[in-house]
Amino acid sequence: MNFMREDYLDAMDVQLLKDFEGEFPISYAEALESAQNVIRDFKIEDMVLSFGKKACTYYNYGLGSKGWEFVFTRENNGMPSYYVDGATIWNNDSLPILKAPWNKEVLFILVDKDGIFRFNWRGAARQTSVLAANVELLPFDDILERAEQQLMYQHVVLTENGYDEVYLRIYEIRLGSVLVNIPGKIDVGRDIPAWDFLYEIRIVADSTEICDKYVTCFNAIDGSYIEPRLQ
Repeated sequence: MNFMREDYLDAMDVQLLKDFEGEFPISYAEALESAQNVIRDFKIEDMVLSFGKKACTYYNYGLGSKGWEFVFTRENNGMPSYYVDGATIWNNDSLPILKAPWNKEVLFILVDKDGIFRFNWRGAARQTSVLAANVELLPFDDILERAEQQLMYQHVVLTENGYDEVYLRIYEIRLGSVLVNIPGKIDVGRDIPAWDFLYEIRIVADSTEICDKYVTCFNAIDGSYIEPRLQ
């Protein structure tokens, strides 16, 4: 038994792409209602929908059922925690002090016409106290300056590798809540406001173009580079 979500596919997955064509036996709205009912039944609080995508299940390499997978993350003071699959660390000699204390909290619920196919709650945590309220955020212009410095530092090596062309384009900036470690403690973390910079790098070499997407995160209070996806 296995499953595949629509956003994991690429143009080479010709057969799998066919599986995702057309209407599904259960609508997005019906599946979302089922997922939200499960959250209410388990009395899970402060988890909000990040996104939902078509998903297919497979048995012995054959198509089993068609449905939707929903991704929920924790929300703090109206700021959601954004889900990102993983982290890319560009310089292991200068890892950020603030990083994830454990696996990022995220709830996956896959629903097909027969009901809940998959329930996977990673990094489940319990909030116990508010450390500071109404914190002052660093001016956004200062965040932009820090982001420019950090991205140049991370990727300067690309300009030294003899590529024909190297482009970096920021396509989204978002403010949210992230969970980071408290130095010296292993069983507790803290949620802080942070800025995600989503960007793509396009490299041209020998008439071949490669384009990949990345995320770099900054503490919204002091502008420091942090990595809430890296333990």
